[in-house]
Amino acid sequence: MRVNEISVKLDRFGGVSFHIQVNFIKNRFVFLEWRNREHPKPFSNLQWVRPGSIEEFKKEISLLKIWEWEPNYRKESGIILEGEYWSVKLTTDGQVYMCEGGEDFPMNWERFCLALERLTGITFR
Repeated sequence: MRVNEISVKLDRFGGVSFHIQVNFIKNRFVFLEWRNREHPKPFSNLQWVRPGSIEEFKKEISLLKIWEWEPNYRKESGIILEGEYWSVKLTTDGQVYMCEGGEDFPMNWERFCLALERLTGITFR
């Protein structure tokens, strides 16, 4: 299976949110971070970070078998007013795999977050 792209979103209601999009074909990624008033980060505090290897991240994705994750992970049904909402979209040559969750995560989520941190150089959790 050839992995072409992955898009990851982590929304923390009332906190810091992230969106990471990795294009394995073009060998590049984009990392966006949103902050609300309670969690500001002045431009004067920005630091240069050295990104990790997209190829190593791709290997980790293969080991995690994201395509086997369930489509939905929910701790409770209904509307989430606080906490974390996440989504992952994995595109391969033949299929698109999508999964999402609210306050509940796949078993290997922490390992996935560590792989994202190694790639971006930014704390994802």
